[in-house]
Amino acid sequence: MATGFSRLAPLQLTGMTVRVYESETTGLRAMLLETGEPLCSLHVVIGTESDTSEWTHKDDGLPHTLEHAIFLGSELYPYKGVLDKLANRCLADGTNAWTATDHTCYTMQSAGHEGCLNLLSIYADHILYPTLSDECFLTEVHHVTGDGENKGVVYCEMQGRENTSASLVDGKVLELLYPNGGYSAETGGKMANLRSLTNEQVRRYHRENYRPDNVMVILSGTASEAEFLRELEKVEERIQAKGYTRGSSGFDRPWSHPVPPMSPAGTIGVLSAGLPKEGQPVVVEFPSEEESTGVVSLGWRGPAYHEHATWAQLSLLWSYLTDSAIAPLSKALVEVESPLCSRVSPADEVFSEGYHQVWFRDAKCDTIDKLPTAFFDVISEVLQNFDLDRMHVVIRRRRRKVLEALERSPSRAAISHVIEHFLYGPRGVPPAEEMATLASGIDKLPHFAAAERLSAEEWVAVLKRFVVDRPCVAVVGRPSAAQAKAIDAAVKERQAATCAAMGAEGLAEAARKLQEAVAFNEREIPAHFLNAVPVPSYASIQSIPVLTIRGGKHLDVAPNSGVGVPPDVASSILAALRESRAALPPHVAPSFAPFWTEWAHVDTAFVTVAIAIDTASLSAEQRLLLPLYLDTAFKLPCELEDGTLLPKDDFVSGLQADTVRYGCELGLLRASLDQAVSFNLQLELGAEGEGFALALQWLRRALYLTRPSATYLKMAVQRHLAGVPAAMRNGRGIASVLNAALELDTLKSNRVSSHPVRQQHFLNKLLSQLGTSDGAAQVIAQLADLRTALLVASNMNVFVATDLTKLSHPFETLAAALLPPAAASALPLPEASAPLSRLCEGHILSGKEGQAAVVALSAIETNFLCVSAPGLGPYSEDHAALLVAVEHLTALEGDFWVKLRGAGLTYSYFVRPSTDTGRISFGLFKCTDLIGAYTAARKIIVDYASGASTITELQLEGAKSTVAYTIISSTSTRLSAAATAWEAAFEGKGVDYGRWLLSAMDEVSVADVLHAIKRYIVPIFDASSNLSASCPPNKLDTVCQGLESLLGLGVRKLHEEELQSFFGTGQEEPVAPPAVSVTTTSAFAFSKQFKCECPKCQPADAPSL
Repeated sequence: MATGFSRLAPLQLTGMTVRVYESETTGLRAMLLETGEPLCSLHVVIGTESDTSEWTHKDDGLPHTLEHAIFLGSELYPYKGVLDKLANRCLADGTNAWTATDHTCYTMQSAGHEGCLNLLSIYADHILYPTLSDECFLTEVHHVTGDGENKGVVYCEMQGRENTSASLVDGKVLELLYPNGGYSAETGGKMANLRSLTNEQVRRYHRENYRPDNVMVILSGTASEAEFLRELEKVEERIQAKGYTRGSSGFDRPWSHPVPPMSPAGTIGVLSAGLPKEGQPVVVEFPSEEESTGVVSLGWRGPAYHEHATWAQLSLLWSYLTDSAIAPLSKALVEVESPLCSRVSPADEVFSEGYHQVWFRDAKCDTIDKLPTAFFDVISEVLQNFDLDRMHVVIRRRRRKVLEALERSPSRAAISHVIEHFLYGPRGVPPAEEMATLASGIDKLPHFAAAERLSAEEWVAVLKRFVVDRPCVAVVGRPSAAQAKAIDAAVKERQAATCAAMGAEGLAEAARKLQEAVAFNEREIPAHFLNAVPVPSYASIQSIPVLTIRGGKHLDVAPNSGVGVPPDVASSILAALRESRAALPPHVAPSFAPFWTEWAHVDTAFVTVAIAIDTASLSAEQRLLLPLYLDTAFKLPCELEDGTLLPKDDFVSGLQADTVRYGCELGLLRASLDQAVSFNLQLELGAEGEGFALALQWLRRALYLTRPSATYLKMAVQRHLAGVPAAMRNGRGIASVLNAALELDTLKSNRVSSHPVRQQHFLNKLLSQLGTSDGAAQVIAQLADLRTALLVASNMNVFVATDLTKLSHPFETLAAALLPPAAASALPLPEASAPLSRLCEGHILSGKEGQAAVVALSAIETNFLCVSAPGLGPYSEDHAALLVAVEHLTALEGDFWVKLRGAGLTYSYFVRPSTDTGRISFGLFKCTDLIGAYTAARKIIVDYASGASTITELQLEGAKSTVAYTIISSTSTRLSAAATAWEAAFEGKGVDYGRWLLSAMDEVSVADVLHAIKRYIVPIFDASSNLSASCPPNKLDTVCQGLESLLGLGVRKLHEEELQSFFGTGQEEPVAPPAVSVTTTSAFAFSKQFKCECPKCQPADAPSL
């Protein structure tokens, strides 16, 4: 054990052992969470308080700018990018960080613990002793371009966030709750502040806050105490070598001073304590040409940090009020014929004195001002009629959720509570007291047990104390077309003023300084830095044992499944399932024959049951009904088979009482394969496996026995319509669905048909129909037809993941649940079952090429781009090489990171091969200069294709390591491992696809990667690709002209009010783009310049690019 660290008595908690250490010399604190997870997580936390002083303003964004600057080099590793390049060699997906209101956290996750341990001391050197060079500040934080525009990575990020409805409303809530002090700081930085921020301020903030006694190192996973302390000692030795000792900085612990009071009564936006509330909400405008819906948030000051039991009670109360269709607030404000909003959702932050709030999303602007009063009317009713039985249901369900989260990922379940304890937990107290406080923060189960003993009167007292008898802040966010125009005009005026003030010489000097800064940042890193850590072997990484058994009438173990499961256990389970299948009664077996089942045996205390349903046979009209059908599947009255009517509220209440989670959505368990719909439930399995039968009972009711009514359908339609404006303000979502509309057969695509913009016309039609009895009957009949079309046995694949040794009579139970009621099925049944084979979007590609569309959205200030080109299938000989190529290009500190993000052109980007569609996509996210970023990305690819750039063996190792992490992490939990095997089958992959891919990747060479770039990535930038983008209105002409010039094809120019005509009503194809007078480029003309000459491409019958 490292002698410089004192050790507190370890905690034994559900799912983990917690060990805490503190340096007696430097004050550095550390924690080891022994969880046994295959993924190891490293978190380095710094308490960061941002307040106004004589040298800074709390909205300057100093915590956030430092979060970025830390990665740009350290005293011992003084090169930008060395940290992430080393992380890429550690079986990790690089490094990451976040800036919260009260802390900054630097993270890393690796497959196995060797990678995290190898990088710990190097990571710590960057955090504690960064270079903070002026060149890095210029590119990473803020600079003025030669055209007079404001850019920089941090600036770009905040430009995409500052004027969103959520950011503006939440900022005003915090400003009213915490008018003084750092809890209302915009720690990301407001754009006006970032424009005047200096690097000297950043350096000073680092000196005052990034002190060893204000740092906590947290490691979780499989590392031993000895291994952790050995690496921690290296960090301690470095700190001591710098001469730092505990308390020598002279600065107080962040957040150690009393929290100033909230805004006083009489302030606009503050509602008085007690009922009725006095005062008026404050209105905040956000930019949007669509002015029909807004957002409302109410907030209160909450308990102190150490009141863990009270925080648990408050969280449970908000679940009671909002968690389902029968929760009081949802029932009164959402699930009504004239809803005031589409969603009600709570939120909170546990500060030294925290806050809690509730959000009302998609609130109709003509009634938005009624929401605060309506909220307190509901609260008044709850005070008079508190339902203790329902609260017990809420508590027990929360307990199940916590247990499932601890089983799935103990470190993720614990990390926020560990950070809160570091920031606000007691110091200078006996060790037993400190550890007791830590245990109370992490382990919620005792608090739930105590909460279940509270009486209705005691719950009412909690509600009064924290919601009724405290002042409340109320903020109404209203959309404003005028605000959108004003922001647009302000950007143009600012650029013009900058150009005038700087003059031609000043702008040229700014461009020169930027160019020099980029060159400085990109200077070559000496090789000895880049191989400072070894690449761990992934052969020793623990995997989750999963046994997959699948089939119809005949069941068998899936090939190469069951690694890690004892052979005798596997044989016993297979025999039991076959015996149960053979035991089906003669009158049941023929009807059950078409069902294909998949059984996954995992070591779990829960059972997950899911049904995948093929939608290929649906008509265009039926496909448009899918969102409504799925939304209401678990929220309708139910007629049981004995004729008993289960009202909607009882149906939902029963589900809440029995389940961990339930749902029905497009795609499967992990939101993959949108051409399927799925129903799924998760329950506690129980000692005798009783959860399996209970899950199937609820599944049967949702599939077959619910009874739609005009009233409930109208509520759902209005809720969906209310979500359309928010979808129109989502630049990334619009660009993505535009691309899908170009790529796919829109009449067959679930993804396109279900998008709110495509749905809008159809939903208005439904709403009109539901207003009359004849129309309502027609809609209900259409839903019945849709259910009949979907629930055909040969369209349905069943998935069960649990401890299969605990199930009794599994097939008898399954058949009883899935066979339709006698009156519901008259269709002839196939004689044999088969796995579904049409769930991939590759089956519905439109075959269109060279299509481009750009839409101007008033609510966004940055650009979003999505481009698609031909890709490949899962077992292509080039697939592993393509994955390595993509990782090399897009990795942290890879080419795209340095030359797109590092140059301030875009905040983020992606290149994504899809085996679902057989296509490859390229995208830009929060992009300040779309044409500049696109051009820079294309040049990167051209340089590789032409031979101007190449890949070193060291870079190849790093890219392979990160791809290996991605493959391993996709199956790092029990359910993800089981679900991956199930979902893989629909794409033609084996259950061991990950292992096959790792093996194939081992053989990938530099030549293979360069071949993949030429063959599959170069065509992304060809005129044959399909391209979509969203941009601010003032950028529309520039973007379209730039793309037309680059690609030589016509670009359809759209304003947001034209999106409906682009998408059509859903029963016909979108309107074709008008002819554009642009010189066209033949398909693949660009990519043919870089034809691959490698041996793979030499045969005469090889496809030509």
